[in-house]
Amino acid sequence: MRANGLRFHIAEAGTDGPAVLLLHGFPQHWYAWRHVMADLAADHRVYAIDLRGAGPSDAPRRGYDSATLASDVLAVPLDALGLPVVQLVRHEWGEWIGFTVGLAAPERLSWGSSRIRTAVGVSDDLGGCSG
Repeated sequence: MRANGLRFHIAEAGTDGPAVLLLHGFPQHWYAWRHVMADLAADHRVYAIDLRGAGPSDAPRRGYDSATLASDVLAVPLDALGLPVVQLVRHEWGEWIGFTVGLAAPERLSWGSSRIRTAVGVSDDLGGCSG
């Protein structure tokens, strides 16, 4: 898929239910989410983008600042795939990018469900991550 002048790879799973977008950390790519995707695909449409510089996505010399990476996330999975709202799941580097997406376009994000938190290994208590 092309956006912002670059080619991006997106892995997709599931056909029904709310859209979930998975943002990987560094130096990972979509494959880090493969088990989570398989689990969530039963009742969600799941998308895992390879951010610029990761996996088979283009790797330009510049454009790794927060605003540009957030722009990529808004342009590729949300705009190009026609997803008006997604539940965003983030890991490591993807956490900061997701935070920046939330600042830029909070209306495009919905709060994740308990089902998603369980699938990615986060407890519902205030204790945080279980793994």
